[in-house]
Amino acid sequence: MLIEQPDFPAYKTQQVGNDFIDTYDTPQGACMARIYSTDLSAYLKKENTPGSIYKART
Repeated sequence: MLIEQPDFPAYKTQQVGNDFIDTYDTPQGACMARIYSTDLSAYLKKENTPGSIYKART
């Protein structure tokens, strides 16, 4: 038996400093989906929480 899978949004991968992030578009802006980093503290930052709206970093 096959279970129908929901449609997932297309991710956009971008490099931010030494990290890579995956975002997807929402009406509110780019939404964080995933972060790839060798810096463990990057995973603890509030702005990198999955589901948060991504704001470009300078």
